[in-house]
Formats: sequence, C-alpha cells, structure tokens
Amino acid sequence: MRRLFVSTICLLALACGEDTNPVSPSTITPVVSEPTPTVVNDKPINDTSTIQVTPPELPTQTQLYSIEHVGPTGNECLEMGKHTWNITVTDEEYRLRGASFHSEEAGCGITTEKPDGNLRNTQTNLPGLNVWEWEGAHSCGRYQVDVAIGNEEEFTTIVGVVINTGVDCDHSPPVVEEPEEEEPEVPEEPEPPMPTQGPPVGSRLSSYIPPSLASCDRNLVVDDESIEFYLDQLNPFTGGKICVQPSYTGVGDTATIRIDTPGIKLRAMQQGIAIPVPVVISESDVVVSGFSFSGISGSIIRVDANASRFEIRNNTITGMGTSGICIFTATAGVFGNSTIENNSINNCRTGIYTEDHLGTITIKHNDIYDHVAGIGDLSGAIVQENEFSRNQEAIGYDLDFDPNPAVVNYNNFLTNGDIKNYSSNSILDAENNYFEKGGAAQTIPNPPLGDIDYTPEFGSPAPHR
Repeated sequence: MRRLFVSTICLLALACGEDTNPVSPSTITPVVSEPTPTVVNDKPINDTSTIQVTPPELPTQTQLYSIEHVGPTGNECLEMGKHTWNITVTDEEYRLRGASFHSEEAGCGITTEKPDGNLRNTQTNLPGLNVWEWEGAHSCGRYQVDVAIGNEEEFTTIVGVVINTGVDCDHSPPVVEEPEEEEPEVPEEPEPPMPTQGPPVGSRLSSYIPPSLASCDRNLVVDDESIEFYLDQLNPFTGGKICVQPSYTGVGDTATIRIDTPGIKLRAMQQGIAIPVPVVISESDVVVSGFSFSGISGSIIRVDANASRFEIRNNTITGMGTSGICIFTATAGVFGNSTIENNSINNCRTGIYTEDHLGTITIKHNDIYDHVAGIGDLSGAIVQENEFSRNQEAIGYDLDFDPNPAVVNYNNFLTNGDIKNYSSNSILDAENNYFEKGGAAQTIPNPPLGDIDYTPEFGSPAPHR
C-alpha cells in the first residue's frame, strides 16, 4: 500500500455545507506532496492479505482512529478491484471526508485531474465504525483515493492511495477494418433487482464512547453540584467541555439549564446519566450527548433561533404522553450543519418539531416511537436510517410557510404511522423506505399538487442497529 498524502487538506464541503453520501469530490482541494513508499505493519507492499494501517498521529490526547484496508495491493501502487477502508473513529467531534480522482494516464503518480465520484461512505457511526468503499468505473488510466479526518478547523489526510489500471485511455480515431461476418446478438443481461431492504436503522446507545477525563475543562463529580454553575465558570466566548460523572444526581439543578455560551460540549461520562430539568440551547456549536431525560413537561430540549451547528446525540428522551415536545427547534433559526443522531425519542406529543428555518438538519439513526406525531412540521431536513413505530402520524410535512425542502429515505415505518403532506404544492421525496402496510397505505398526499413519492420501496424492514 502506498501512502500519498500526509498533509492537511482544505475541505470546501466541510466549510460550506454538510455531509454528502457519496462525497462530491469536486468540493475537495488536496494539498499534495510527492509520493513516498510505505511499509505498513512490517508487511511488504505486495502482500495481498488484509492490511492493518497504523495512521499518522494527530494532535489529540488519545488515539482518534484506526484503519483496516481490504482489497488488492501491488508493487508501487494498488491494483484495480474493490477496495474497502474500515475506519473506526473514537471521538464524535471529528468527521471524515473523502474524494476520488481519475487521470487518463496509467501509472503511480498522484493526480487530481478529474473528480471520480466512485468513493462511497456506506456506513457512518461517529464515534464508531465508518466504511468507505471504492470501485472504479474506468478500465484505463489511474485513480487517486483520499480520506481525511478533522474537526471544524482543519482536516488531515489518513488514506491517500493511487490505484493503477496499467493501461492508458486511448482516444485515437478507430481503425477501419474490413467488415466481418456478423455474429448472432447476445441478449443483454437484465439489471440487478433492487435490494429488498435498506441499511441498518435506529439508535445504538451502547456504542456511546465517553470523553477522556483529560479532555474535560470542568468535571462535575459531587452529587449536589449544578451544571448551570459550571456553565458560568467557562469562557463566555469560547466555551469548553463539561463532563458529568455518574455521581451527579441533579439536586443542584432545579430550573431550566440554559446554554448561552458558544462552543459548550455537555457530555456524560456514562450513557444515561439523568438530567431532571429542560435544556435550552441558545448559542452555536453546542453539543448535548449521552444523557437521559424524563418526567419533564413542555419542550425537553429546545434549540433557539440563533443556535446554529448544534448536535443532540446519544440521548434517551422520554416525554409525559400527549403533551410536550421532545426536541423543538425554534422558528426563523439558521440550523445548517446541525445534527440529531443516535437518540431514543419516545412518548411525547411530538418527537421532533422543526419550525420554519434556514439550513439543513440531519436526523439520523434515531428510534422515534409512541408519539402523536413522530416529526412535526418537517422542513429543511435529511431524515435517514431512523425507525418509526407506534406513532399516530409518523411525519407531517409542510412547506407552505417554509420553502426549505426535506427528504425522507432509508427508514423503517412500522405498525401505525403515516407520512402526511400538508403542503399545497410540494412533492416529498420519500423513496427507498420500508412501510409495513405498504407505501400506498401509509402515505397521505394533498391533491392536486401536494404529493409523496414513495416508490421504489423496500419489501422487508431494514435490520436494527
């Protein structure tokens, strides 16, 4: 295996938008250095067995990631075939970006000539296992594949390889030959059938990885200490990380916890530590991760309008029946690059309520169940790989007051719960989902122009994560 890049790369996709799948390579501008042969874990580079890559050290206090490559190798660069990189990330504050490029000239030199678009992120868990797969579409020239890790400030390349076909692409005029006797036509093979089920869905709270104690700016240990008290101690301009130990009882927090400092990371040192009061996020770049909420009326977690780039992850949020909202995003917000992921959200009037806003919220890998409405007033969101069950209405979609569209793909819609379009002139993309009673029975359009595109649909439910 040949490591081509060890330099930091600027990812315009990170700076200007949100995650894509597959990644659009035109948004990546790598800063490259000359290729250098690499021996990995004492294995010769022509060894065709599975290669365990020891990644370069990043400026963090713990090992951030590990890489396993599966695929054909070669002498100076990799050979054509299917290549898979299994990358395990241990800190949820880091992200992965990737891109691939193609040159019409064969060889082992670096290239960024043409975006290739064949690198796909087929499994995402942050933190956890991330699977990147590549298989070239051309049988000539050479390819370059890059994957980088980083936070909001900079990214560092951890996978940088060239894959060589060994043959230049030939665009010379065809040679005119004498016509030969025609051979009988061979019928084309039919296209492969659509998969019967989507990728795994729902939350997996057991995958939660607490922060290292050394990374905590404040460590809440005493049982009667207050989260609000520690918030007041952090820098009002840059924030910091507050780590809550299992000994926390919530006795010191008797009123709503208001996070009005940017950059606050409120993390549990063990998944499921209970917070007994509502949380209001009023500033940008705030993370709430690893807690449980129950016995709270009204909005349990509320995101105010000026709180962009928020993250609500790895929580159990249980309401009090037909009143209240589990997660509420306020009207007129700018919520680009915001995430609601890997939560168990249940027993509220509305599980997630997205009022009119700008930007796109990613709602992924959640269990959303036992609500009057699973997601209400949906707009401006990517809803993927969730499991909806036992909701009177799974999703209510409405663009009449917010022209910011949403997509709903690769989810399970079990038992009851319809998708209803309240918009008068918008079509909701709800392709590639599993509907237990069928897409026709579990989608309610708003004729004549408010419709739901639910085909194709999967024939069996996706497995739960």
